Amino acid sequence: MKKAILVSAFCVFLIIVSLMQIFAIPLMSVVTLKSPLAQGGYNWCWVASGATVVRFQKGATIPPSVKDFAIKGTGLTNPPDLQYFNSNIIDGADAYGVKLTLSGSMTFSAVQTQIASAKKPFILGWMWKNTYQGGHKVTVYGYDSEVGQILAYWNSCIGFGPNANPAKGEYRLENYNDIKNGAMRQWDSTLK
Repeated sequence: MKKAILVSAFCVFLIIVSLMQIFAIPLMSVVTLKSPLAQGGYNWCWVASGATVVRFQKGATIPPSVKDFAIKGTGLTNPPDLQYFNSNIIDGADAYGVKLTLSGSMTFSAVQTQIASAKKPFILGWMWKNTYQGGHKVTVYGYDSEVGQILAYWNSCIGFGPNANPAKGEYRLENYNDIKNGAMRQWDSTLK
């Protein structure tokens, strides 16, 4: 009996999703990123996130590369492959005419306002707990409140930690609470 109820519920869900696609009802609110960048260097998630937000506001080829953004953000002609600070992201964006402000984590309601009303992606920074040191930056471009509190973000590398592939990026969906204060990380900064 339980199995039949679960199968029926799943079928209803599939029918609803199919109808939403047929009638173009979006499951989530998103802004479309313009040519998001992979981080290239192992610790350049801050560069790729900053450059992706600048590209959203200025066009798909500005800045031309993660290295160009890193140069603007650090003031160094050959920036080393290191983690930097939120101020470096702010400086890099400012060099391209994009003003970013720094704050702490956001409520899910504030995320909805940023994406649906301001229609702009933002940079989310988290600190690793336990195993990893340092933190990571991603570019949040959407959310879904219909199936729970889900964030859609661009991760400038594939995977996390020592096994990450910084040569490619990936689009990800994750539960807001797991990002806000999960077992492995805690959201500590926002640049918008």
